[in-house]
Amino acid sequence: MKLYNTLSRSLEEFVPHDKNMVRMYTCGPTVYNYAHIGNLRTYISEDILEKTLRYLGYPVTRCMNITDVGHLVSDADSGEDKMAVAAKREHKSALEIAQFYTDAFMKDIEDLNIKKPDIISKATDHIDDYIRMIKKLLQDGYAYEANGNIYFDTEKYADYYQLSGRSKEDLMVAVRDDVEVDQFKKNPNDFGLWFTNSKFDGQELQWDSPWGRGYPGWHIECSCISIAYLGEYLDIHCGAIDAIFPHHTNEIAQSECYLGHKWCNYWVHMEFLNDATGKMSKSKFSLRQIIGDAFLIIAGALTLGLMALPYLVVKTGYDFGITQTSDTSLGSCYDLITNGQDLNSDALAASRVFLILVLVAACIVILLGLVDMIGSFMGKKALNVTFISRLV
Repeated sequence: MKLYNTLSRSLEEFVPHDKNMVRMYTCGPTVYNYAHIGNLRTYISEDILEKTLRYLGYPVTRCMNITDVGHLVSDADSGEDKMAVAAKREHKSALEIAQFYTDAFMKDIEDLNIKKPDIISKATDHIDDYIRMIKKLLQDGYAYEANGNIYFDTEKYADYYQLSGRSKEDLMVAVRDDVEVDQFKKNPNDFGLWFTNSKFDGQELQWDSPWGRGYPGWHIECSCISIAYLGEYLDIHCGAIDAIFPHHTNEIAQSECYLGHKWCNYWVHMEFLNDATGKMSKSKFSLRQIIGDAFLIIAGALTLGLMALPYLVVKTGYDFGITQTSDTSLGSCYDLITNGQDLNSDALAASRVFLILVLVAACIVILLGLVDMIGSFMGKKALNVTFISRLV
């Protein structure tokens, strides 16, 4: 089997480090909101990759994290923790938010017939592992303390830009919007390993550490969770394409400096599912996205799973972007039904029923969306259309 490896930017024959076990790590969700179908495209692709490996005879152990602390609004160590933002929005604790949206995510992947990873671990369960890694990085000179926070020194890792293909010059402060000036960093691209109250005062989730009471940076969790469950050598690391920089770049730097050897051989990244305005995201509100979510729930309800939505999402290949609109959704569904030579008669009949229900659901959700917008415009209490769409 060949995989496109982001690290080498080429197709490579897959050769596991240990022929008796493929060790696969997939970045999990930050559980501060519902997953949208753009998020789920990545998990569908990863699921297909794992099932393909198993079909080819490889024994696979797959691990996935659940980010329930430390993921800041900006990947450049700025802004509030996404969990804290959601907790304020919904008047709940961060842990309540995490549990609610973790359960919702698990229901989504069940509806899509995505196999649960063998190991699923929360970021908050590995605080001691983070402290252990940070201590060693400080001891070996790869990290430093500044204003009570611990940062990784990217100048100490020669291959820091290899995965992204960027250069130091590309990431000059004030030229790119994903790098923020921090007067306490030695280099603009240095990233946080541990934050104390000197960074954010009043963070809800905090732990004692040798550097003061605080919480971990986002990037360290995947390194420590992977090493804890899969060992020092990882075969495949997956995630969405927007994780290449800085998240996966930072993972490689801290992991290889901690271990003292190459950590992961194959980096597989899934392209975006776009809407008409660009990358689909949780922060956007659009009727097309609501329709897509209704489309997802109906697919799960009819147990079409890998026959329906995954077919629509990945038919172009995991490394090609898809622009998702109501037209392309319905057109792709029609294509599946009219050209589904591989489907048996029962599956074809179910698919036709599915298409009719999608059309009905789309009409219902559009009407609900219009009612919601009219109510908002008139100053009345608006309906929660996103919630309603998940019940259609």
